[in-house]
This record gives sequence, C-alpha cells and structure tokens, in this order.
Amino acid sequence: MLEGLRHRLGTKSVYASTGEHPNTNYTPSFQGPLDYIWYSTANLSVNAVVGEVDNSYLEKVVGFPNAHFPSDCDHLCIVSEFCVRPPKEPQTARPPPVFPESSRAHA
Repeated sequence: MLEGLRHRLGTKSVYASTGEHPNTNYTPSFQGPLDYIWYSTANLSVNAVVGEVDNSYLEKVVGFPNAHFPSDCDHLCIVSEFCVRPPKEPQTARPPPVFPESSRAHA
C-alpha cells in the first residue's frame, strides 16, 4: 500500500483489512503489486476477496502466464465481491422523466 498518500475521495483498497497482495505481476524481471481495486466506502462494503498465490508455488515457476495460470498477460487476477449499502438518509421519490413529444411518435 502507498504510505503517506492521502485524499478525500472516500475510497479504500479491498485488501486494506487483509493486507495488499505482494504480487499482482510476476515475471522473471519484476515481481510486485501493480493492480489494486479501490471502492467507495460510503456506498459499498467488501464481502470477499480472492487470496494471493501460495509462495511455495511461486518458488517453482518462472512467472505468469503459465500452464496453471493461463492469461493474455503477466498480471494475476484480483477479484472482490461487494455489498451495496443502503443510503444513510431516506431518498425522496423522483418524478418520472418527461420526454419530448417527438420521441413518443417512434414508440
């Protein structure tokens, strides 16, 4: 995770509570995190995340993609499942949209 980076966007990494993946890119010339999933903490909560690749496996391979992790690129898949949080304040009903008469002629 990037230390010292601050913002007011209200976003968080899905892996903040479990620890960032040490490798989202694994090649002979580079091993490290490049990919992140950021989400809005006001509207979403994290239900689940895909775990990292076991280190004992990584010690046996040169990099990705390979026969066990086929891909079009050298990035590892990171996945998260979210739950949409209900709004904090009650939403007022919006009136239905009004369309111009010309759009009704085609219906």
